[in-house]
Amino acid sequence: GRRGRMAMEVLAEDILLRLVDAMEVFSGRDDKLSSLFGDVCHPIDEEVRTGLPEKYEACTYYYQALSLFFETEKAGSDMAGEMIPLFTALWDTADVRNTYTLLMHRWTFVQQGDICKSLNVITKASSSLFWDDLLTIQTRFQAVFLYLAEQITSDKETNETVDGNIYLKLVRLTSRFVCYYDGPPENKDLTLFVRRMERSAWWQRCVGPDEDISGAASILVQEVAHQLEHIRSEEVLGECLLRMRSLAPLCPHALEVHARIRLENILHSLGSPGGPLYPPRGIRMRARNLMDQLFPKGRHSRGIVHLSFRLLNPYKWPVSLALFVGVTLPSHVYTWTVERVPLVGVMAVRATGLVGHMRTGMMRLLGRK
Repeated sequence: GRRGRMAMEVLAEDILLRLVDAMEVFSGRDDKLSSLFGDVCHPIDEEVRTGLPEKYEACTYYYQALSLFFETEKAGSDMAGEMIPLFTALWDTADVRNTYTLLMHRWTFVQQGDICKSLNVITKASSSLFWDDLLTIQTRFQAVFLYLAEQITSDKETNETVDGNIYLKLVRLTSRFVCYYDGPPENKDLTLFVRRMERSAWWQRCVGPDEDISGAASILVQEVAHQLEHIRSEEVLGECLLRMRSLAPLCPHALEVHARIRLENILHSLGSPGGPLYPPRGIRMRARNLMDQLFPKGRHSRGIVHLSFRLLNPYKWPVSLALFVGVTLPSHVYTWTVERVPLVGVMAVRATGLVGHMRTGMMRLLGRK
């Protein structure tokens, strides 16, 4: 109601006054702007939440509620217009660019004028914010990511002042982090995400006619491969590899050569022990399984090469041989038999419990829980 709108106006007025104060006083400006950024990222206090309108119930942080207020309310849009010159004058400060992105990303997309400069700032600042989330394994800025992903995959009419370069920057940004942030099913399925992107109004206007620009699938794969090289958290890296299984319908026929080679190279690095990435065993297993799923042609050759190098290792060959004979070989024989002799598969179902116990015992014997 009116009380809730007044509460949002008070919050927006406070931000405006703090920007004015930072403009007028040079001493301590960086500290004030850093404090402002920290406050808009803060979770909404319960006493404030009780007075907010119903449409703000899903908002967790102050920036989510304020960005929605600037987009949907006439008073909010007017106050956003007053803040823009202040933000522009202070854009040299990273905290200002980040604050602007958090508060104005929704407002920017509903404007009818030239928004290219604003989108350029939002793209660069969003990359910094998303990296901060990834490195700290948080999702504070997931709302910004989901909104940008929604915009680049929308089939609605878009602002015609946005050129192809700006749009491609947004596409690369969202592709880079789509495996990290949770979201609706259409974002979790990367194949569906690519197809929605290619059907979007922006893609058709900015990219569609240009044959020199890579396809959406190749762009996404290149950006995801770039991320895999720089992620150092085993938990995050494992989740990204699991998400990438949904790329199977696009691999390898929908990928350009350079994108396919880059993806194969990073998966090979993650599937191999030692440098330069030094992946733990769990990541190596997932990377090799993902390689076999996305590029099934040659999986047997890769398996033989991997096993050969394991057996040539003087320290690991006894364990590798026992693991291959006791676990891997029976599993491959069973799979091959079931595919070609269905009756054997039906009969083998009854022995699943026994095979499971044998597998568990062998793994324990080899010291692998």
